[in-house]
Amino acid sequence: MQAPATQRIGQTPKASGGVNVGAVLLVALVLSFLLWLVPAASLVLLPIHPYLTFVHEGWHALIALATGGHVSDVHIFGIDGGGVTGISGGATLLIASAGYVGSAVTGATFLALLPRPRALRIAAWLQYGWLAVVAVLWDHDVNAWLYLVFFGAVLAILATRLPERWFAIAMGFLALQLNLAVLGDLRTLVMLSAFSRTHSDALLAASVSHIPSLIWALLWTAISGLLLLWSLRYALAYGRLRRAVGA
Repeated sequence: MQAPATQRIGQTPKASGGVNVGAVLLVALVLSFLLWLVPAASLVLLPIHPYLTFVHEGWHALIALATGGHVSDVHIFGIDGGGVTGISGGATLLIASAGYVGSAVTGATFLALLPRPRALRIAAWLQYGWLAVVAVLWDHDVNAWLYLVFFGAVLAILATRLPERWFAIAMGFLALQLNLAVLGDLRTLVMLSAFSRTHSDALLAASVSHIPSLIWALLWTAISGLLLLWSLRYALAYGRLRRAVGA
C-alpha cells in the first residue's frame, strides 16, 4: 500500500514542474546581456515595446477602476514610444504609482512562477486578457488591436507548442525585459524629477501628496528592485525544493 504513494511523490515535480530554473534564468540573462552588448541587437526588442507600455497603462486603468475612478481612453504611442491613460476620479496617488510598480509586479510574478509552468500559463493568459479588455474598451486605435492580435498569437504558440523548459525560457526573457524596462524608465524618471518639472507619474503623485516627485521616483525604484530580487530568489528556492522532493 505504500509503494503507490511513494511513486506519486517522486513523479510530481517531473510532471508539473520539470524546469531547471537556474538554467532558464541563466539563458534569459545571457540573451538579455547580448542584446545590450551587440550593436543594433536591441532592435529585436522593438516588438516588445508596445507590450511593455500596454502593461504600464493597463495597471493605471485597473487601479483607477478598483478605486472608483473612470477611464476615458488609453493610447499607445507607436512601437517605441510611451502611452497615456485618461482618468478621472479614483485614488490618484495609487493610480499614479500603479504604472511602474504594477509593471514590476507583473514581471516579478512571471519570474516567480517559472518553476510552475501551468500556473505561469494561466497568469500569462489572464494578464493578456486584461490587456485585450483595455484595448477594446479604451484604445480605439486599430494598430493597437492588430498588435495585440499578433502578440496573442505568439503567446498562444509559446504556451501550447513549446515544451515547458522552452516556454519558461521565453517567459523568463519577457519578464526580465519587463523588469529591466521598468528600472530603466525609473532611472530616467529619477533624473527628470531631480532636474526638471516634466509631466510624469511622479509629478502627479507629488501634486496630491505634497511629497517631492524625486522621492516617489526613488521609492518606486526601490520597490521595483526589491520585487525583482524577491522573485528571483523565490523562483530559485522553489525550483531547488521541488528537485529535492523529486530526488
